[in-house]
Amino acid sequence: MIESKRPERYVHFESIKPELKEVTEFYTRKITDYQHRLKQLNEYADALENEISVLKETPKVEVLLDNMAKQLYEVPKLVADFIEHKRLIDIAKSSVPVKILDWLNEQTGHADFDICVSHLIKIKAIGYTVEKEQLYRVVLPEAINCYLNFRTNTGDAMFGGSEEIGDYKTRFTEQEIKAIDERYWQFAVPVDEV
Repeated sequence: MIESKRPERYVHFESIKPELKEVTEFYTRKITDYQHRLKQLNEYADALENEISVLKETPKVEVLLDNMAKQLYEVPKLVADFIEHKRLIDIAKSSVPVKILDWLNEQTGHADFDICVSHLIKIKAIGYTVEKEQLYRVVLPEAINCYLNFRTNTGDAMFGGSEEIGDYKTRFTEQEIKAIDERYWQFAVPVDEV
């Protein structure tokens, strides 16, 4: 019977080529730095959540909170959906979708990921309202009073008047129109212009 040896678990730096040693040290420093930053973010978020919960229970702060409610951030539905069910710390740990990062870049004037995420955490902590999406009606050109009517309970689409009667819907977001039929988007007119 031949005896097999296990390989050594620890590889000495002296046995690694100098280039590989430099790369290993570089990534080790980066990982250590990211772990340190993540730990700081966790501590900051936990402290912030504790501070907020204590402040909300303080009677003097109620007046301030009422005033703050008037100055809430207005965010798109996409952003509200992302942060609605996340704790502050989970926002810092999760990957932020590109569309949300684009919106944050536009709001902050920075493309730096950390600045964008801290802005998102601030929005979650202070509070926000959801922007109302622009509504449209699909109007057939050169037809009088001929609007897209979508029956919500059956999914049937037809053209008729502009009144929303029963389960018929005549005002839609861009996304809803395109979900019914992409071709209808070219006939979409903002509701306030109809």
